[in-house]
Amino acid sequence: MPRALCPTMHSKKLPDPKLDVVFKMLFARPDANDLLIALLNDVLEPEVPIASVTLLNPDLVKDGLSDRGMVLDLHVRLADGRVVDVEMQMRRDEILKRAVYGLVRLYRPQLDAGDDYRKLKPCIGIVFLGYRRLPSECYHSKFRFCDVRTGEELCDDLELHFVELPKLPAAHTEEYRRGGGLAHWASFLRNDDEELMRELEMSDERIAKARALLRELALDPEAQRIIREREESQMLYDMDLESREARGRAEGKAEGKAEAVLAMLEARGLPLSEAQRSTIRDCRDMAELDRWVHRVLSVGSIEELLRR
Repeated sequence: MPRALCPTMHSKKLPDPKLDVVFKMLFARPDANDLLIALLNDVLEPEVPIASVTLLNPDLVKDGLSDRGMVLDLHVRLADGRVVDVEMQMRRDEILKRAVYGLVRLYRPQLDAGDDYRKLKPCIGIVFLGYRRLPSECYHSKFRFCDVRTGEELCDDLELHFVELPKLPAAHTEEYRRGGGLAHWASFLRNDDEELMRELEMSDERIAKARALLRELALDPEAQRIIREREESQMLYDMDLESREARGRAEGKAEGKAEAVLAMLEARGLPLSEAQRSTIRDCRDMAELDRWVHRVLSVGSIEELLRR
């Protein structure tokens, strides 16, 4: 257990463990090796509990933290040779394809030309998501190769876990209790219920230690600088995504209006040249489209409709 912490450390706003750089700074620490092992055991639920791990990429690349493509994951080798990739993800990129691609990239380099395929060790991906992505309401999903008709498993060499934090059941429910340690970790990462966190700090020494380490990060000026840089990057990413989604919605609305104008013109039997059809279909000026919608039933020709 960590040492006792002074009141000022408790009053300091804690870094958000949903932020990927905080997640890595926390679980990559040498003194947090026991927390990383506990997290892996709670997600993977192996028949024989994991007792030791080797972190293959403990260093934090401080340059380029504003790069949207940077993935701050953890590559972990288990004692039996299996490799596990763990990441915390808030960015709504094409996470499913990227997670599969990342898993294959771990699997492929194990063999050189002419090597025996029996040398291959299974690879596991664990992705904590700060948003909903999969159709199931289960917050922990596990995938392997299997027959889509019978469910028969082909092999366990590639295994992918998604833990969707927003789907975590409400605390103190039976479903939450069945989640055991993973539910506690998910609550810790969600970081949205301070009363529950106080309860877990009293009842789960792993959560107590993780929170204590977050308090240490909150008092570390260099860690705070790194966190602020990554938070700014995340904020810019969110703003850009919101802008792109808004443009997409506007684009879709404009396309719908343009198609409506064309449909009404065709219903009236007014002849359209390809150039005129393209002019209407390609228009993205909502004011112009609204003008056409209001005039389309009264004009006598396409030229009259398009005349300004």
